[in-house]
Amino acid sequence: MYIQSRVYKYNSSKKEVSDKITRLGDHSTLIGQWINDTTFCLKKKPFGLFTLFGSTDEIESNHKLKVEIKAGYWYPLLYILPVATIIYGAFLFSKDEEKGWLVVLGGLFLFGFIFLIASALIEGLKKSFKEEFQII
Repeated sequence: MYIQSRVYKYNSSKKEVSDKITRLGDHSTLIGQWINDTTFCLKKKPFGLFTLFGSTDEIESNHKLKVEIKAGYWYPLLYILPVATIIYGAFLFSKDEEKGWLVVLGGLFLFGFIFLIASALIEGLKKSFKEEFQII
């Protein structure tokens, strides 16, 4: 599942980027691996909900590093619990109005909480990437 795409200005060669990716696991919370000659993949060590894919196609000609953030297949599954809670609250609303409202509001708050946590994880991944590659 596609989340974000960025293009960073990066004055370096493919060789230097390749060396940084292969040495990331030694001193960082990121794990890096190469998919092919020009595409790499980065994840956070303990819990990698999101994956950062980068392309080094234009790094030597235009000094551009293309980056995409994608989510795993189970990321949408996190939203099943809040949606199910909201639906349950709607069914409960017909029997007991107060309890139905509380369950619906609880589902909405849970939905927002999961969204905020996911946003913080994306920002943390981008921040770690920028720090490792020394991008301003």
